Amino acid sequence: MRVRGKRGFTLIELLVVIAIIAVLISLLLPAVQQAREAARRTQCRNNLKQIALACHNYESAQSCLVMGADASLIGWRQYLYPYLEMNQYYEMIPSGSDPRSAGNYLNGGYGWNWSDGPSCRQAGPCYTVQNYGAQLTTAGIKPWYAYNKAVYNCPSDPRAGLTAAGWGVGAGNDAVFENYFGCCGNVNSDVRGLANFGPNSRHRCVGLPGSSNTDVMGTPGYQPWNEYNGLLGLDTYVPVGKCLDGLTQTFLFGERPIDNNGSWGWEINCLEGDGMLGTGWPMINGKNANGYLPAAFGSHHADGCHMAMGDGSVRYVSINIANTTWLALGTRAGKERMDGNF
Repeated sequence: MRVRGKRGFTLIELLVVIAIIAVLISLLLPAVQQAREAARRTQCRNNLKQIALACHNYESAQSCLVMGADASLIGWRQYLYPYLEMNQYYEMIPSGSDPRSAGNYLNGGYGWNWSDGPSCRQAGPCYTVQNYGAQLTTAGIKPWYAYNKAVYNCPSDPRAGLTAAGWGVGAGNDAVFENYFGCCGNVNSDVRGLANFGPNSRHRCVGLPGSSNTDVMGTPGYQPWNEYNGLLGLDTYVPVGKCLDGLTQTFLFGERPIDNNGSWGWEINCLEGDGMLGTGWPMINGKNANGYLPAAFGSHHADGCHMAMGDGSVRYVSINIANTTWLALGTRAGKERMDGNF
C-alpha cells in the first residue's frame, strides 16, 4: 500500500504569498495613517471649538471678548482657565503684591502687576512671570505653566506639550509648548515683534526709527485699539458689537506649529511665548518646522490649518487662500466685502 506524504509550500509559492502580504500591508498602512490623521484633525478642531466657546462664555460674563494679554503679560489662555474647567491652574496665578512673598496665591486672576507694565517692559529682561516661576521651582512647587493642557495642543504636532527647557533661557524655561493663538488683526508679527518676539512682548516696535528695543506702549499717542485691529489685542477688550465685519467672517483663534528653535507657543505670554498672531504673514507649512518659523498661523495638517471664527465655528482654511482674503479675515472692522467662501 502506497502512503502519500503531506505536500508543503514550495519556495516560489511561499515568496508569492509573502509578496502578496507585503503589497496588502503597503496599501493598508497609508489608509491607517490617513485615518489617524483624520482623527487628530477632528480632535484639533474640537479643541479650537472648546476654546472659542469658552471665549463666548467669558463674553457672556464680562460683556466683551477676552483680552489677548494685559500689562503683566498674562494672556487669554490664563483668563479662559475657569471657562475650560481648569480652575486649579487659575488659582495658582499670583495677583497683586510681590509674588516672592510667601503664600501669595490667587483667588481671582485679573490684573496681576508685580512688575508694573512700564517698568517691566522698559527694564530688561522682562521676567515678570518667569521670576515668579523660579521662586516656586526653588521652593519645589510646580508653576501653573509647567502643566500640560491638552485642550491647547494640536495632536498632529509632535512637539506640543513638551517643555521649553531645551530652548528657554533663565527662569520660566519649564513652560510647555502649545499651538493655539488669538488673532490680533492683520499685523505682521515679525514687524511688530522683531522676529522671535511677538506683538504682546516688550519688544513691540512698530516701524519706529532705531526702535530695536523701544517700548511702543510707553510712547505718546500709543493707541492699542488701532494697532490691534483684530478681536484680541494687548490691553484691549473688544465688545462683540465692535466687530463690524461680522463674527462669521473674522478670525478669533488659530493654530501654529512649534519649530525646533522653541520660538513661540509657550504657555506663558512673555518672551517667545506670545499668545497672539496676525494675518500679516501668509500661512506657513508646519511640516517644514525646522529652524525658525515666522510668527504666523499654520499647522502640521495637509495644506491648511484650522481657524476658529468669531461666532464660535471652526473652519479649515487652505494654505492657498488669497492673501487679500487672509488679511481681511484678520480684522474686526475693515469693512471688506467677502462672499463667505474661503
